[in-house]
Amino acid sequence: MSKSLLIINYNFPPTPGIGGRRWAKFSKYLAKDGYELFVIGALNREVKNSAWSADVENNNRIHYFPIKTKFYNFFHNYSPAFLNKVAYKFSRFRLELFFKGNFYDKALASNPLFYKKAKELIKNNSIKNIVITIAPNRLVEVGLQLKKDFPDINLILDVRDPWNICNEEWDQKYLTAERKAYELSIENKALQAANTVLTVSDFITNHYAALLPSEKNKFVTIPNGYDTDEVFTSDAIVKTNKEKIKNIVFAGTLYDNVTGVFEEFVIAVNELGAEMPEVFSDIQFHFYIHRLPQFEKIVSNHNCRSVLFFDHLPLSKIQEVISQSYACILFLSPNYEFSLSTKFFEYLSKNKKILVFSKPGLTPDLIQKNNLGYVMTPTTIKKDLRLAITELSSGNYNSPHTFDIGSYTIGNISNSLKQYFK
Repeated sequence: MSKSLLIINYNFPPTPGIGGRRWAKFSKYLAKDGYELFVIGALNREVKNSAWSADVENNNRIHYFPIKTKFYNFFHNYSPAFLNKVAYKFSRFRLELFFKGNFYDKALASNPLFYKKAKELIKNNSIKNIVITIAPNRLVEVGLQLKKDFPDINLILDVRDPWNICNEEWDQKYLTAERKAYELSIENKALQAANTVLTVSDFITNHYAALLPSEKNKFVTIPNGYDTDEVFTSDAIVKTNKEKIKNIVFAGTLYDNVTGVFEEFVIAVNELGAEMPEVFSDIQFHFYIHRLPQFEKIVSNHNCRSVLFFDHLPLSKIQEVISQSYACILFLSPNYEFSLSTKFFEYLSKNKKILVFSKPGLTPDLIQKNNLGYVMTPTTIKKDLRLAITELSSGNYNSPHTFDIGSYTIGNISNSLKQYFK
């Protein structure tokens, strides 16, 4: 088996974004096991760096090749200034004119650059394994072209997020039926050409296996997980909190499509605070996120003093905040009720109960089945939140669960990856 691997990951560190976390972590552990990793990603042109840069920097087994991507301002640096608006509209016109399918795909115009560098690295280093992790989804076209040039190469696609399963969400909801059909055709070609398709969820794996039943064995679930190097252990829920406030923490990203659920949550917090002051008087909900005015406005409109926003913190700091919290929060977007995000595992690694705001689905079911926390279902959030806070206040915040989190360490998951390499 060759111990060299080419990875194409648009958001690989130092480029910031959660899209770089998965393969930064895998690369860290694969490098420890002697793999030589060649990584192509988008050049970081932001002031800040990835939260996971330290995992891959100064490692002589990880070789990083940044690509100066095209249409950078359109995808990453929008400004409401007049000239920028004009430039944005012109860029959109060009992308719509010259590219089929989803012209919002960040990789689309830069694929030739990724392809050129990948082909060079494969030739110069006798690479036999290539991983392309998506989104951006159209990076798979680089893999399709490389598979034509090198028919024996082991092409592995890593699907971190659904592509056409939820094509009425995100940027795809703005596409015409013709453009959506083109995206689906590219996805099908990529699924057929790949030697192995990794996904983060059985839901996605089963969906693809049903599309290609004769090749169902090549669709494999490789979940997200947690890095034991980042686990902070603490029983300091009250000891380090001089004000004796019980903080229930959200850390991550809130998306626009959960604003309705978020407002129902804020209303419930206000009403329960008035009805059960003896329980809610020392409860606060802390959101550590990038500034999102639409959510702050909801809190302000309802004069809710128990929901507070804080600046997004560096990884080490937010891990400490989670470790010292009373419980933690997840908001699952519609149609993503199967999602087991990195935050899910980070919360569990610190033995925190999870309040998941979600419609019924695989993840809420798993949380209930394994005593991992509480499900806040839209339209019944007040009732669900009353139960959760009442039980947590009675001492249930540290009760045991039945979920085997040990098998979800990044080290163990990285080991399971090796069987798919040539």
